[in-house]
Amino acid sequence: MLRLYTLTARLLRPSPSPSLALPTPFTPRSLSTTSRLLSAPRTRRFAQHGSGGKLKTHQATKKRWTPTGSGSGKAFQLVFKRAYAGKSHLNSHMSSDRLNRLGATAYSKAGRLNRTLRRLLAPSL
Repeated sequence: MLRLYTLTARLLRPSPSPSLALPTPFTPRSLSTTSRLLSAPRTRRFAQHGSGGKLKTHQATKKRWTPTGSGSGKAFQLVFKRAYAGKSHLNSHMSSDRLNRLGATAYSKAGRLNRTLRRLLAPSL
């Protein structure tokens, strides 16, 4: 069917001079960028229900900080704790007071740090 269509189109088409060649319906039409921009906007396929993807826990924060308690009461009043750094090795020259201080637990203060930690650890809380 297609071959018959192209043969009849060739027979019916007038043969103008090459300088005055008019576009025929059989020449491929190139899409310019302006015609693509004026067309309907593309839709995002992966974010159908708003968020745009899954939240992921920040793994470095998860390994260093742990929440204490359940955070009941006011919304998100969690306190986080971590260990002090610098006590694992090369500490034979340190005083016993310094080693005891490094062995203590450090707690996060309420405020901006807690908010940042909650955001980094949100999926795992």
